[in-house]
Amino acid sequence: MGFLFSPFGRVSLGQFWFWYLLPVFIANVFAAVIDIVAFATAPEETGPVTALLGFALAWPSIAVSVKRYHDHGMTGWWVLIGAIALGIATASGLATAALWADPYAAPPLLMVMTFAISAALALWVLARCYLLPGEPRSNEHGPPPGGERSPSYALTPDLDRLAAQDMLYDDGPEPGEGRRRNPPMQASGRAAFGRRGARA
Repeated sequence: MGFLFSPFGRVSLGQFWFWYLLPVFIANVFAAVIDIVAFATAPEETGPVTALLGFALAWPSIAVSVKRYHDHGMTGWWVLIGAIALGIATASGLATAALWADPYAAPPLLMVMTFAISAALALWVLARCYLLPGEPRSNEHGPPPGGERSPSYALTPDLDRLAAQDMLYDDGPEPGEGRRRNPPMQASGRAAFGRRGARA
């Protein structure tokens, strides 16, 4: 229940798509079918079951979206900022399109700039929520879902291991003629209690 109703913590991109968006999409399809069959609602109209489902999912959609921005190390207020930017972009875009459709009128430059800036901001905010993975490390909102991850770890050589192997040999006069140094101490059960380990 905390996944849907708590605005605290983080939600990964995979969790957002498979644990929230996909179930919500399936639930809306079933609600639309029920509205068409039981209430004779036209497919392009919103029936009572669909409306009730939308009302029930209002807070969970906000809570899960807030945690998506937390996954990026951002404040949850970006949900409100994105909604405002999307509303301004929609209104200014419709007004701009209406003026462009009139051959005797032209949209003001300020209206066009308002649409461009708000649309770019809305797309950036939505991409953060719907498309881009979050931070792989812990941030002020908690550890990443599923534990910390480092995508480049598999491509990074174990430098400590390589350095330890290199220290076992002295450079000889010719390649391949290095002299093996004294092998490192191997820890034994007694070494954990302060005694010296035995050589290999």
